[in-house]
Amino acid sequence: MEALIAFSTSDKLYAKILRKLMNSPIHHTFLFVNLDRLNWMALEIDDRGIRFVPVSKIQGYAKHLKVYECTSTDLVEGLVFMRNYIGKKYDYLGLISGAFRLFLRKYFNYVSSNNEHNPNKMFCSEFVASVIQYSEVEDSDHWIPSNMSPKDLYDFVRNHKDFKEM
Repeated sequence: MEALIAFSTSDKLYAKILRKLMNSPIHHTFLFVNLDRLNWMALEIDDRGIRFVPVSKIQGYAKHLKVYECTSTDLVEGLVFMRNYIGKKYDYLGLISGAFRLFLRKYFNYVSSNNEHNPNKMFCSEFVASVIQYSEVEDSDHWIPSNMSPKDLYDFVRNHKDFKEM
């Protein structure tokens, strides 16, 4: 099995707002996983939980797709650790709270913590950050995955010596 990190965006209004608040070209992150008999599947989190989706089904909403391979570490190791999280739901309340915090930080220079994040739910970036961290990718050991935004991950992967764009 092989795992790749993917970043994307869409033309939906919420995506445009998130990109603006994060000052980022992307707003969503997920994994591509090559399963022997199923070929490439996207592993992502949404309102139904962490789930596998055929790559052909994501083409309609995954615009400006960027995919990266980790050349030094097998990301499947982190994915194996995260197997117990399959089915966890997406934290929409935490997302709204986080977007509001980004708004306050960007326009009023006011920094606060995200007290609305539900520890029983996950963000897309939290899931992928956890996979990277549990795979023991260099420089990820100090992360708090729930604090990682898609932009934080994108910047990390784009600038990390062990990731290359596909």
